[in-house]
Parts: sequence; structure tokens; C-alpha cells
Amino acid sequence: KLAGINAASITPETIDQLPLTTRQEWLSYLQANPKPPQGAALMHLTPSPAIGWMPEYLSVEDVTYQAEALAGQMRSLGVAGKKALVAFGYHVFAGGWLFHEALQRAGAMVLPHGPGEAERIVQLQQQYGLDVLVCNPSFAMKIAQAGGRFELLMAGGEPFTSVPGYREKLEQAIGGVAVDAYGTSELGVVAGEGLEKDGLWEIPEMAIVEVLDPETLQPTPDGEKGEMVVTSLSRTLMPMVRFRTGDL
Repeated sequence: KLAGINAASITPETIDQLPLTTRQEWLSYLQANPKPPQGAALMHLTPSPAIGWMPEYLSVEDVTYQAEALAGQMRSLGVAGKKALVAFGYHVFAGGWLFHEALQRAGAMVLPHGPGEAERIVQLQQQYGLDVLVCNPSFAMKIAQAGGRFELLMAGGEPFTSVPGYREKLEQAIGGVAVDAYGTSELGVVAGEGLEKDGLWEIPEMAIVEVLDPETLQPTPDGEKGEMVVTSLSRTLMPMVRFRTGDL
């Protein structure tokens, strides 16, 4: 797709000179090239209605870069010295490992719990004084209803702060601050919230974000709705350049 383009001349400001990539194009490529590429050090899978499982491959450098970039985001949330429980999945999926490594690099102690067992999580939180919960918001609500209380909830993987009143209800239930994150299986984590709770901000080390009119594919004016198009900066083995997320 980049044939005839001088990639060395492209900057973040001129990235619109590169062609867009759709999810269907990417899935077609994966179907034609199902084996792990040379240099792959880590593999995750995500369920895909189109191809069964969609693989994600990371090189050693990708894993390190991604963890460092997310660690910077987490340091801004004040996790250094805190005790965190990660309730995202660790097997097959990317979620648990992604947050786990970044939290450790940011100076937190991590308990890799995995999903399910809300009552056990409450018991462990009370027994060990855990401060930070990492999971999707619907499961966090179950933990809160079982008696779990955390000073910080790092949530993602589902619609959350875009649902009116959801954050306020969950914060009241869990007794702390809840922040959101956005990512996709193809891109990794793209954006996160700060403690100011003033919206999702792109993580500059992770992604370049454009907002385009899905019909004209031209940039939308500031404040106008459009499709999010993302170039991932943490994926050199499985590059994602101007990926059309399909999300408004």
C-alpha cells in the first residue's frame, strides 16, 4: 500500500498523505497470512466473527515500548507505591498483561487476579489493603455490590464514560475515582483519562489520532462528530497506519 511513497518524508502533520486501512483489509491480510511473522515475541487472540480469532503479534521492542508508554500514563494517575489488582483476563487476551506490565513499571505492586470471583476480590482487597482495581466497568460494579472499595478504578473494554451517569453511579458504589481508557485489539491502548476526568486524551507515545467524516474522509471541524482514524506508534511488527476504527 505504501509503494511509491517516500515514507521518510512523512511527519505527524502530513500523515494524511498515506492511504487509509479498513478492518476488512486487515482481516483479509490475516486470513491470507495466518502464521506468526518472524520476530514475534508475544501473541494474543481476540474473538472475531469474521475469522474466528484475530491474532495480535508484538516484537520484544514493541512490548517494551508499549509498557513504557502506558507506564507514563499510569504514573500521572499516581499509582506509584499503590497496590493494584488486575481483573482483566491473562490467558489468550491482551488486557491483563498490558496493564500488569505498565503498572509494575509505574511503581505499583500488582496482583494478577484475572476475571471473575467478585467475592474473592472483595476479601483480598480487605485483607491486603489493595488500592487500585483494573477491570471493565460492569464487573467493577459487581465487585462494589459485593462490598469492594477501591480508591482508584482503571476501567476499559466497554462503553463507560460515554454513558450518562454511569461513572457517577460506579464511583459512588466503589468509593473512589474511576477513569476510562480506550483501545482496540488492532491498536492496543490509544487514549486514557487523567484524574481531572476531562475526557479521553490520546497517549502521544501510543497513537496519532485523526477524526474524519466517514462519507467524505476529510477532517471534521473541531467539536464535530466523525470517525476516529488511528495510527499506532507502538506496533512495528504489526503496523497499523491510518486504521479506520469504525468508532464515532
